[in-house]
Amino acid sequence: MLLTLCLQLFSLGVVDDALLIWKAKQINFDTHCGLDVQFLCGAGLAATKEYLLKSEDLSAADALEYLTKCEQTRDFEDWTPQASIKQYRRYYGL
Repeated sequence: MLLTLCLQLFSLGVVDDALLIWKAKQINFDTHCGLDVQFLCGAGLAATKEYLLKSEDLSAADALEYLTKCEQTRDFEDWTPQASIKQYRRYYGL
């Protein structure tokens, strides 16, 4: 259920949702592993990083650090929000 809800937030492309999804990802080990880091970036990688950098929320710095590490390991190579949405639409048969 949490995956579906985060996917819905991601698909809206609202940058403010990045922290909601980050907080869901941090609930426990299973949610951390089960929710893709790309879900933080429904508004795009650059916009999300900029938002997190400027955010006063205490968890924003942790989210930005994690996102940056994932970017350095090429988790975002050739990635776009639209491609992820298309992939999940196929997965759910939509």
